[in-house]
Amino acid sequence: MEPQVAAVFERLRNAGLVGDATLVGCSDAEIARLETELGRPLPESYRTYLRLAGKSAGEFLAASEARFQNLGQIKEGIDEVEGDWQPSRDDFVFMMHQGYEFTFFKLSDDPEPPIWQYVEGHAGPEVAWPSFSAFLEDMATEHISRVS
Repeated sequence: MEPQVAAVFERLRNAGLVGDATLVGCSDAEIARLETELGRPLPESYRTYLRLAGKSAGEFLAASEARFQNLGQIKEGIDEVEGDWQPSRDDFVFMMHQGYEFTFFKLSDDPEPPIWQYVEGHAGPEVAWPSFSAFLEDMATEHISRVS
């Protein structure tokens, strides 16, 4: 388990924003099925996220499609993107915001890959965070400040 990812959810728990009733993770079988579909392993940091909160984290990330059960909707959203960008086979898009912003990492052996973001109408994707845990930490900081 990736300790930096677990620490983000502990921080949200300590702030009273998630708890046992709102944190719902994916089973190991669900994660394995996703990896089989991809034909490659997921980074350990993302696997930890899925185990801890892949299906629900209360209101955290709720304004965007970032849940395990939203992966199909994200694929549909990508198909509707206007412009030149389409993800490559190595790009795993794990979050979509309102159909115009897509957040992804490149499938590789890196347990903490950089996080890329594409915003429709921009020239192309850019690295937005140095790692998945940095992405989650930023999202948690924003969430805590918004609801506090």
